[in-house]
Amino acid sequence: MAEIPLIDPPVLSTTLADGRRMTWQEFGVPDGRPALYFHGGGSLSLEAGIFHREAVSNDIRLIATNRPGVGGSSLCPGRPVAAYA
Repeated sequence: MAEIPLIDPPVLSTTLADGRRMTWQEFGVPDGRPALYFHGGGSLSLEAGIFHREAVSNDIRLIATNRPGVGGSSLCPGRPVAAYA
């Protein structure tokens, strides 16, 4: 079996109902079973790339969101960082 190359997919974005911007990246198989990945503090959606090969091998579409204030996602005014978890 050929080795699955790692990828650096484009950062996607959408505008939320309250006007904030949310960004994310997708790894694995585009039409696979969806699974969400939430990165840790001090990181961003690209962190999920370490699981790309496993996602491809298991037919998973890994959707990695960026927390508020990270990777192009807007901050959430009045919300403490500890609440983002």
